[in-house]
Formats: sequence, C-alpha cells, structure tokens
Amino acid sequence: MKCAKVRVRSLTRSIDNSEEETLTFEPGVNLIVGQPNTGKTSWLQLLDYLLGDRNKPADSLGKAITDKYTSARAVLLIDGTECVIERGWGPSDTLTKTYLDGQPHDADEFSDQFLERLRLPVLRYPSGNPYAPRAWKRLGWRSLYRHVYRNEDSWTELVAKQPDGELQACLLAFVGAAEQVFSPESEELVQKRKDLELLVAKKEVYVSTLQELSREILSLEPSIVALTEDVLSTTAQTLTHAFDDAGTKRDQVLEGLRHQASSSLAKSDPAEEQRVADLSKRLALLRSNRDAVNSQVAAIRSRRDELKAHRRAVSDELQRLERAHVAQDLLGPLKVTHCPQCDQRVDRHTPPDVCQLCSQSLSAAHRNPQAASHRIGFEVQQVRAELRELQELVTDLEKQEEEFWTEWLAARNGAEVPARQPGGA
Repeated sequence: MKCAKVRVRSLTRSIDNSEEETLTFEPGVNLIVGQPNTGKTSWLQLLDYLLGDRNKPADSLGKAITDKYTSARAVLLIDGTECVIERGWGPSDTLTKTYLDGQPHDADEFSDQFLERLRLPVLRYPSGNPYAPRAWKRLGWRSLYRHVYRNEDSWTELVAKQPDGELQACLLAFVGAAEQVFSPESEELVQKRKDLELLVAKKEVYVSTLQELSREILSLEPSIVALTEDVLSTTAQTLTHAFDDAGTKRDQVLEGLRHQASSSLAKSDPAEEQRVADLSKRLALLRSNRDAVNSQVAAIRSRRDELKAHRRAVSDELQRLERAHVAQDLLGPLKVTHCPQCDQRVDRHTPPDVCQLCSQSLSAAHRNPQAASHRIGFEVQQVRAELRELQELVTDLEKQEEEFWTEWLAARNGAEVPARQPGGA
C-alpha cells in the first residue's frame, strides 16, 4: 500500500476568536525568514502541537503564545483532499480534544484517524520480550512523526530519543514490513503462548495441592509418595468395603429396635393406650388453638401497627399546630413597620378596617387576631383528644394480645382448652 502525500496549505492562530494571524504556504519548498526572536520557531511549534502533541499548550508553545492566542488551525492537503485540524486552549475549550474536520477526538482517536487518512496501518508491537507479561503497545502517529520532523532540540540527532522496540517498529512501518512482522495473528499467538504457560503453572500448583489434600483425606501410608491410578483404585475399594460393612451394621441395629418395639406393643396396657389416645387428642386441640391464636394475634398486631402509625402522624400534626398557636400569639399583634420590597419605614396612618400595607379592606377575622388564635387552640384540643383516643385503642389491642396468649398457655399447662375459630378477635 502506498502512503498518502501531505502538504501544509496554511497555519492560523486566533486571538479571542475575533482576530486571526495566518501563514500561507505555496507548493514546493517554503522558507520562513526573519530576525531572531520574531516568532519563526513558534509557527513550527504550532504545527507540531496541532499534529497530536499530548503536552499542555504552555509546555509546547510557550506561555507567551498561550496567553496571547486562544486557538490554532492547520489546513492540510492529503493527496489533494483538504483536511482541517483545530485545537483550542481558551476557557471554554477541552485541552485533550483535537478537531479533525470539525469532529472532536482524543489523542488515540486522532492518531488512528490521521493514520487512516495517510493510508498507514494501526499496529501493535512488543516492547522488548514479546512474551513478557506487559501488553503490546500501539504504534501511533506521533512515533512515526518523530522520524519525519525534528524539533530544534533534536537537530543534533537523526531521530529523537526512542526506545529500541519503538524505533524498530517505526523503521519496519516505513519499509512496509510492520504488518507482516507485527500482524494481529502474531500478537494472538504470543498471547495464547503466555496463557498456556500460565495454565501450566496453575496446573502444577493444583496437582501439588491435590496431592497434599488427598493424602490427608485418604489417610495414605507414608510410603506412598504420590497418587497414582492404582493407589486411587485400591483406596476406593477399601472405602466401598467400609461403607458396605457400616450399612450391614445399621440394618442389624434397626432390626433389633423393630424387634424390641414389637415386643413392647405385645405387652401394652389398655389404660396406657387410652392415655396415649387422650394425649394425642389434646395435642391436636392445642395445635389447633395455637394456630387460631396466632391468626388472631397477627390480626391484632396488624391493626395495632396501623394505629401506631396513625398516632405518630397525629402527634406530628399536634406539634405543628402547637407551634402555629405560639407563632400566632407572638406575631399576630405585630404591625408592618418596614416595606418588604424596599425596606423603608412605613409611616402611613390607615383606618383600623384597612390593611396598612396593601390598603385593602380587612374582614372581621383579620381585625381580631385573637379569633385566629382561638381557632388554632380549638384545633389543638381536637387533635389532642384524637391522640388520647388512639392511645386507648392501642392499649386495648395490646391487652387483647396478652389475654390470648395467657389463655393459650394456661390451656397448654392443663386447664380446659376451649375450641377457637381463626379470625375472631
């Protein structure tokens, strides 16, 4: 695959998005000429920053540039097709995003998109030993770019400092052999070999642990060094014989117990049999009564919980009314002395049946603050009476529950057992 040809058409830097400075390039070789310290290098640094530099703007461009300008733009021609790259560092810009033809990308996405436009493959390569635990690295655009463009600080070297693995991957990419050397199949094969080595190590640990546990469980002789198929077969036969012997002994014990039970029944006393029958009936009646009591107690508890929840709500309402009553007594007689809008003193003299603030007529209730206080006091008394009634109902339900259980316990301990039907309280 032949790589695409790239030409820089123009570079632009903006001042608060209102003023722009543009440097235009013509086809062929372009020279930037000027006196020292007039900004020639800053234009090249700007192009370098636009092409995926991961550093902060001030570190790459210098604080003088980032303070004066807020964004930059480069227009490229890639095989004759225009491509626009933009980056900004103003307050509203995202420093980690590079805009490629108006679409935002992070550093890795921009690298992949730019390589695709240049018809260069996105590769992964090993850093050092391919079978090391660390994952293979991505060969990004910036790694290749170091071989094309040299910053001022690396002019004394052919290529900027790079790890050996990255340098070899870049050279293979330029000669067109990287896709064969670092193919996805190669990476998958290396990964499977690493997984195989890990599984082999786990197997060794598993077998060692199994050997130790098996010796303890099977109570093997000290002379047996390791588990084999013959050792397991012999141990299984021994355990099977022991299990059969235990089953035979169990059958013998059960047969003896059945024989003793048959002998006892043959010699049973009719009075004892009648007593057993009476106790059985009593047990059945007690269980029936217990179920009935449980059902009735559950209904009582459900009703009691409802009343308690209502009592809490009424208690909260009573507290709010009492606070309102106190507030009415304290704030009712107060008059407006300052305007709530402009906070100026109100010196207006109005008749008693007219509002001092809005000049509207007052009803009898508004003219007599004590009437409102009496109404709130009446509501407080009503809520207190309701709260006392709820407390009495809760107390009655708790007494009913206690009576049910007392009655049932007395019946269980020998008193007369009355038959109960579930549901009645």
